[in-house]
Amino acid sequence: MNHYERKSNHNKTVFAIFPAIVILVLLFSLQGCIWIPRSAYYNDIDKEAVTSIDIFDVRNDAPCKPKQFLEEYEPIQILSGEKAGEFIDELAEFRFSNDIFFVLAAMDPSFNYGSFTARINYADGTYQLISCYGCGETYTSSGECIEINHYQCDNDDWEEFIKKYLPESYGE
Repeated sequence: MNHYERKSNHNKTVFAIFPAIVILVLLFSLQGCIWIPRSAYYNDIDKEAVTSIDIFDVRNDAPCKPKQFLEEYEPIQILSGEKAGEFIDELAEFRFSNDIFFVLAAMDPSFNYGSFTARINYADGTYQLISCYGCGETYTSSGECIEINHYQCDNDDWEEFIKKYLPESYGE
């Protein structure tokens, strides 16, 4: 094999590898464009098992660890009876989504509940936290997280929904 043949084989290898590398780079860089929409509704909550609903205002809360605000804040409103039932009925119609985007960039490790968070308390001591920024957590009476989802909704729509259950004088 002479020098020219070796150089020619080297060029063929480079020309075979280069397009493969370009294709791989394009595939990985375009993954940010892949979008999978998913939605959910909280329409399976047993109203008979709900004892009360606590509403927390966490608008001024910096990003925190999950459920940390429960140790720092008191509820601004507690719903029970008929009002809690109305809240559950209206919540069942509220659309939450968890749109999946494939991104190779690093994720932000902070956690934020959004503007208002509802804590739905059940007769067996379990409770569920629901907010607009992807918080759908269920805890045992001892505080152990037993279920979590990341479905979220529009913050303005969520605030409008929650404010219907707050005293008219709240926020003035």
